[in-house]
Amino acid sequence: FEKVGIMIMDNPSNGCYGKISLDADGTWKDNVSFINDNLGGDCTFDTAPKLFAEINSENGAQTVQIDIRNLTKDGFELRLEEEKFYDKLHRSEELVWYTF
Repeated sequence: FEKVGIMIMDNPSNGCYGKISLDADGTWKDNVSFINDNLGGDCTFDTAPKLFAEINSENGAQTVQIDIRNLTKDGFELRLEEEKFYDKLHRSEELVWYTF
């Protein structure tokens, strides 16, 4: 038995979404832009938006986590990293993100 959290939005007015593939080697992906990397939506913000990110694939036996930093009105930086006791040789994963 697991508890699962969900969020439902009905026609968000000012949001955008995108996806990106990253290696889980702990390297920061700089300048993920809301304008250049997005798949849809209005990606113009006056201030830093709220950001939700999720790993959308499962390409390795070890778990990975998303780290996000430097969230601004124009974009953000992110990385994937395995737990410290794993071998750091995790395959690439696909991440999806949504801002509003």
